[in-house]
Amino acid sequence: MAFNKGLEESIKRIEHYREFNKPNWNGYDAEPISEKVILKALDLVKQMYPVPDVTPTGRNSIQFEWEVEALHLYLEMEIYEDKIEMFNQANYGEINAYIGGE
Repeated sequence: MAFNKGLEESIKRIEHYREFNKPNWNGYDAEPISEKVILKALDLVKQMYPVPDVTPTGRNSIQFEWEVEALHLYLEMEIYEDKIEMFNQANYGEINAYIGGE
């Protein structure tokens, strides 16, 4: 089933981020990704449908992204140890709408 395969791939990616536990892991002064962030992301991704694209960031966080080009929708969720930030953008012709944090 495609859903399970996508979920399995996302879980493997997040688990791989355990290797990014040292400062400067990306060569651009990235903060290490903590085990607490990894566990939080693993718990959340198992509850998501559709399964998001998963990416590490240099801010001790993991980012989930969803994009539906046909509907002009974009959603981003960044998981930190103590918070989750979200950004959402929708483009309806001449109207742009977004919801975001800072």
